[in-house]
Amino acid sequence: MIKPIDTQYKGYKFRSRLEARVAVFLDAVQASWEYEIEGYTLPINGRYLPDFFVTSFRKCEKPFWLEVKATKPTTAEINKLRELCVLTKTAGAFFIGSTNFHKQQVSTFSVMAQHDEEYLGWHVSEAFTYMQAPLDTYIEDVSAPKNFWDKYGEDMITCYDMFMRCADCRNLKPAAVAALSARFEFGESG
Repeated sequence: MIKPIDTQYKGYKFRSRLEARVAVFLDAVQASWEYEIEGYTLPINGRYLPDFFVTSFRKCEKPFWLEVKATKPTTAEINKLRELCVLTKTAGAFFIGSTNFHKQQVSTFSVMAQHDEEYLGWHVSEAFTYMQAPLDTYIEDVSAPKNFWDKYGEDMITCYDMFMRCADCRNLKPAAVAALSARFEFGESG
């Protein structure tokens, strides 16, 4: 397995360039965020250190956890974020760094930087995905029981709507360009 390069930005040491680029992106949309603020020992899913705690982002009324992954998260990764959301009563989402675009894996930021607002709405929902609502109880598999959707469906839709308001497409294109343009080589910091 190839090890990502640790990257410095704004006094933080990020574990990968993708995480640093997400920080640049969040700054470009004037979000307030903290990086790896605290680790948790989750009762069901064990130790977990979430990437970002975003305290304000565009039109979001509430803070949320943001976990950065290069590709689709595993079930174990989804379950950790889900349990954290339940325990902290805070919503969460994954930012996926690459996406399948016209049958090719490409950088999410590249797609966002190259398309206009009308197209971006769909793509933003692919980038900020696997949203987790702060439910009142931890449920490992939300895809199965109908009674889950009867009980929590409205919470899940509310959570999804919150992220789509956050990710309202205006100004995301320049933010994606800023993330792609950031240079971290040879000690540069963004």
